[in-house]
Amino acid sequence: MTVEPSPDHAVTHKLQVFTGEATVLWLYDPKGYATILSKAQRPAYRFREADRLKGILIPHQGDEGGTVNRAP
Repeated sequence: MTVEPSPDHAVTHKLQVFTGEATVLWLYDPKGYATILSKAQRPAYRFREADRLKGILIPHQGDEGGTVNRAP
């Protein structure tokens, strides 16, 4: 879903997305917001299942200190 940019977005990650023809950098806020990195103003998007996406994109530390991906 496209949303209006908000000052409360805290971009903490850059995602590099590879397609068959190009590489696109996205700025990601773990609250579920993302936008394409660009000098031009681009729309911001909000993901409905922000926690699920966060589990896929951001590894969590397990009890033994290893990386565990909690995505389904």
